[in-house]
Amino acid sequence: MTSFRMVDGRVRGLDLHLERLRTYSALESVPWTTEVELAILGRLRSFGPGPCNPKISLEGTQWVVTHRPDRVVEDAAIVRVHPVPDERYNPTVKGPDVYMLSVLMHRAHEKGATEGVLGCPEAPRDRIVECFYSTPLAFDADGVVHVSTHPRALASVTAGLVLPLVERWGFRVIRHELGLRPPHLMRSHVWLLNSFSGVRSVSHWLEYAAMVPASCPEIPENITRAAGIDDAAGPAVWEQLRGVVNDYLWAQAQSVHDV
Repeated sequence: MTSFRMVDGRVRGLDLHLERLRTYSALESVPWTTEVELAILGRLRSFGPGPCNPKISLEGTQWVVTHRPDRVVEDAAIVRVHPVPDERYNPTVKGPDVYMLSVLMHRAHEKGATEGVLGCPEAPRDRIVECFYSTPLAFDADGVVHVSTHPRALASVTAGLVLPLVERWGFRVIRHELGLRPPHLMRSHVWLLNSFSGVRSVSHWLEYAAMVPASCPEIPENITRAAGIDDAAGPAVWEQLRGVVNDYLWAQAQSVHDV
């Protein structure tokens, strides 16, 4: 399955979402044809203007496109930093473990957080695969961004759009096949990426009962210049940069009426 925020028929990374469906179709040995793809796009077109949160899922051998109302798009998140063991049944496919993730998210909300982290099965306390519903990017002061490419990490549509952009600006991307360490996340500036919210910032880490403010390391000047930011520093420059990325994602969004 896949899901995303759609505004006036426009979807960030629409082609990548369709590729995700094609891959899942092949895994389930369900034929994917031009007619199937056109039927999905036609259903999306029928939702009309305005924002919504469609879900596309495979039920038996039939693809079902469900209209869901839009939700509030949050700019920031509070993340419970203590990893929960990743016990997903099929982690690299979106859908099969959605109930389990919803239970984990509910527990995180009860603690006062809006996201949580999944611990690697081989080292559940020391390394994380990803967040419950987001891909974290951890930015250091030296212009390096770290991302988990653990084998259990779900391929992120949004990360596939954002990482090439920040690389063009001058960030150096380091991919971690063993996952990311929680202390590293807490001393970095972290963005959370998903197909509904786009890019959010981590504002606080929930560590036991303490709310720990997120770090804001300096961004190298050559990177801010490349991103078109000239007159900001500290937390403000990170928010400007996040805004530039989100604007870019919508500027590049594809319309369901054009494919």
